Amino acid sequence: MAGVTARMLCEVASRVNNVLKGEGFSNNKKEVHFAQLMFVRNSRRSPHVRG
Repeated sequence: MAGVTARMLCEVASRVNNVLKGEGFSNNKKEVHFAQLMFVRNSRRSPHVRG
């Protein structure tokens, strides 16, 4: 389970990094917001989030 969480965090981090590099920032604002929500949920270890 810890491995799945780490993988998820890596995906989110790479997505945020791509957007921060200026890759279609205005188009990805919603996606970034969603990624941040998922990151917060994962950090709180919500039982709702599953791999």
